[in-house]
Amino acid sequence: LARNHKYAMLVGTAGTGKTLLIKEYLRSLDKDADGLMSNTITMSYYTDSLKLQGEIELPIDKRAGRMFGPPATKHMVYFIDDMNLPYIETYGTQNSIALLTQLMAHGSIFDRSDLGFRKEIVDVQYLAAMNPTSGSFTVCERAQRHFATFNASMPGTEDLKTIYESIFDGHLNGFASSVQALCTPIVETTLALHKMIQDRFLPSAIKFTYNWNMRELANIFQGMCLSKAGAYTSPMHLCRLWTHECFRVFSD
Repeated sequence: LARNHKYAMLVGTAGTGKTLLIKEYLRSLDKDADGLMSNTITMSYYTDSLKLQGEIELPIDKRAGRMFGPPATKHMVYFIDDMNLPYIETYGTQNSIALLTQLMAHGSIFDRSDLGFRKEIVDVQYLAAMNPTSGSFTVCERAQRHFATFNASMPGTEDLKTIYESIFDGHLNGFASSVQALCTPIVETTLALHKMIQDRFLPSAIKFTYNWNMRELANIFQGMCLSKAGAYTSPMHLCRLWTHECFRVFSD
């Protein structure tokens, strides 16, 4: 979609890899072969239309007259992360989203120091990501209609098992065979523990940090993958490391 200059949006809860997926894709683009440049804009509660306009105008230059855009023959891809986070006004609007809608629909914005001067923004496109469980939960339909919207959901248990078994099994190559045999039991136990904590420690207005997702699993196995074959020669050593990593991640 991006290579065909179309807009796309990923929608999913925290920790499902929306931001990482889009940033990895943008890093893979060849500025010369694809003719695409990129710029990331991270929204927050305090992002208003003035701040958003400043960030949009920062990487582009004046071409001629009223026309502004990236260098000739290039397209600028703006990645707007946490798109729905800006504050909601009295009547349910978000002025930063309204400005973005104007840009996508009409391709122009007004100069803030001279409202009689209308800037035409050309050769730009947008990718976005948002978490529907935070911020405004939704965005204006006038803005969303411009995007091809895709759901980024949490992988199922079998998918998670396949992912982390592949990672951990690759790391354990070169360890003693008795240690390598713990790969599947450790992955299965970690997933079961994560599910148990997710069901028992539910988020609330006070305990808002109880938001369990793939980040905890990634942190545990990131720590496990720092182990060295020379230091972990028996299954008990690896089990103690696993216990330590679980305490470190979940207790913190």
